[in-house]
Amino acid sequence: MSHLPTIADVLKVRDILRNPIHGSYLPLEIIDLIIDHASYWPHTTAEAHSLVARGGAPESASNTLCLRTWPLGAQELDDVMIPNRLDTIDSKWWDWRSWAAKLGLTTKASDQKKDKPTWVPPRGTHPCRKIVFELESHDQGWSGERIGKGTYDNSYTWFDAGIETAIFWPSVLTKQEDTPAELDGRLQTVGPSIPWLTGYDPTKSPCYSPEGYAVHYERQLAESEPLHPFLPPLTRVQSNLHAHGKTKAHTVTWSYTDCIGADCPEADEAAAMGRGKETLDGAFVRRLRTGDCVTLWARARFPGWRNTVENAKVQVYWAV
Repeated sequence: MSHLPTIADVLKVRDILRNPIHGSYLPLEIIDLIIDHASYWPHTTAEAHSLVARGGAPESASNTLCLRTWPLGAQELDDVMIPNRLDTIDSKWWDWRSWAAKLGLTTKASDQKKDKPTWVPPRGTHPCRKIVFELESHDQGWSGERIGKGTYDNSYTWFDAGIETAIFWPSVLTKQEDTPAELDGRLQTVGPSIPWLTGYDPTKSPCYSPEGYAVHYERQLAESEPLHPFLPPLTRVQSNLHAHGKTKAHTVTWSYTDCIGADCPEADEAAAMGRGKETLDGAFVRRLRTGDCVTLWARARFPGWRNTVENAKVQVYWAV
């Protein structure tokens, strides 16, 4: 079994490469390259088991939220408790103030002891390095389609990935510029996209606004709904085999260095294996920022179609 480093492990290696006592004093840029080349990154894991999405059922049953990963960078956050999965897409994240402050989203990141730090914020504006999806699933085992049985063609059960980001607004408004407003917040879906968030830039929060803004903002949050694709999109993580009732395992890896366009032959090969042609360019991974969560959705369309999820696991790796 390969070694899976913690944040403390990575910091120890960085210290060895940086400390002249150990015989080296490499520039930080070179150390970053070494760490990335070795794929020596911390990660978090979220898992889900025994779920079903049913085609022809209400939207909540045909679009099943399997799991939500921990906020990016939230490994080893002392006593901050973060669940692997919440049952509703727009639930407030409990104890969000603790982990949001720790990650530096609302305040300056917590100072670490200079002698032996065990946690630091993720490195860079786009710190995510890799996402690994491990899926064990199958469809209903039959269909009325004449073409594609036993392949990934005309398969109407599949998986999509989404992004949730932490956004904040003043819960107590103040007119004094030198008095910071108290913040309220939640983890909000930005993918699958929702209408009013088109063009929204999560890097510009928190935002202190004129009086009355907080109430309006919270109303928009309550009314917003994710847009779920009706048919398997070109951005899907993985489709199930068509009319194949036995569980099949798929492992899909997305990397920040991926650079294959949807019009390349490699994209056609991936599509033949059930993957989305527009998932090979690394854009999803590079889009993630500190505090973002990855969501995994199981989907099924049309009456009789079922996406039976035996096991699902998502691992998110990031640089420190």
